[in-house]
Formats: sequence, C-alpha cells, structure tokens
Amino acid sequence: MKKTALTFLALLTVFVMVSQDITGQWHGLLEIPGSPLRLVINIEKSDSAGYTPTLDSPDQGAKGIAVNTTTFADGKLEIAANALGLTYTAELIEDKLKEP
Repeated sequence: MKKTALTFLALLTVFVMVSQDITGQWHGLLEIPGSPLRLVINIEKSDSAGYTPTLDSPDQGAKGIAVNTTTFADGKLEIAANALGLTYTAELIEDKLKEP
C-alpha cells in the first residue's frame, strides 16, 4: 500500500510539473506609433469556458476590457478583443509568453 501511494504521488508530481498554467497576470507592450502602451492580460480558469481573460491598459486607465475568444492548446495562446480590433498569439515557453 505504501509503495502504491508513493508511486501515485510521484506520478502526480510529474503531471503537475509538466502541465502548463497560463492563469495570472501577463504584462507586455503594445507597439503603436508615438508611444508604446502597457497592456495587462488577466487570465482566470473557468469551469464552463476554459479561460476567461480581461485586458487592462494602465496608461489609459482602462480596466476589465472584454476579451471575446480565448484558445489555449498545445502551449499556444490566442486571444481576440473584437471591440479593439486586437488579436494576440503567443506560445508558452519556460513560463513566458513569446510571440511567433
């Protein structure tokens, strides 16, 4: 019994270590003519929709901007905020979102 419990714990530890988690706050810059804007993507896990992110623009004082679609599969993240005409695509590599 003890050996089975240790084996299960070891497998669970490996599973947790290799699973990718995108929840939290992600900070970046939106390059626009004149001056870049700081952006924050807030991603929460949702039981029904997978992920529910919102977008903040601290330089403009905007918070909680709706994001219409979010897809995260095979380490690739795609987000679209239709009201802004904004799409973002990145890959999660070593706990960092990197654009292709």
